Amino acid sequence: MGALRFRAFVLFIIVSVATLFGNVKQMNAIADNAIVELNKKGFYTNGDYEYGVLAKGKAHYATMTLYKGNSYAFVVGASANVKKLDFFVYNENMLNLQKKESIDGNGYKIVTVVPEKTGTYYLKLYLIDGAENDCEWISLYGFKKK
Repeated sequence: MGALRFRAFVLFIIVSVATLFGNVKQMNAIADNAIVELNKKGFYTNGDYEYGVLAKGKAHYATMTLYKGNSYAFVVGASANVKKLDFFVYNENMLNLQKKESIDGNGYKIVTVVPEKTGTYYLKLYLIDGAENDCEWISLYGFKKK
């Protein structure tokens, strides 16, 4: 590899790593703000969240067990390069438990669900519009017993 190509490769790696750390820092800030808001509303969170990258037109699913008698607050956040991210919470029969929610970049939304029975539930994130292959998202949840 020639010296010029090597320098270009190293520069690409440095820019990619800097962008990745900048986006992770942005996602951490969104998660921290959401956790504070959930705690103010009486929801318990353990501070963990899921982080990922979606391409336009792609979906991510998460599976969880929810318990009757608890209220759950689901948070979905998006980076600045997300133009529209839809999310849904489904029961085991794939019935949507809340109205469709959408978010645009650099923020988050909270959806509250009270399951009618204990069982398996699904969170679906679907990227409608955003940067071609570089749209970061986070999801986390909290719960409170009635």
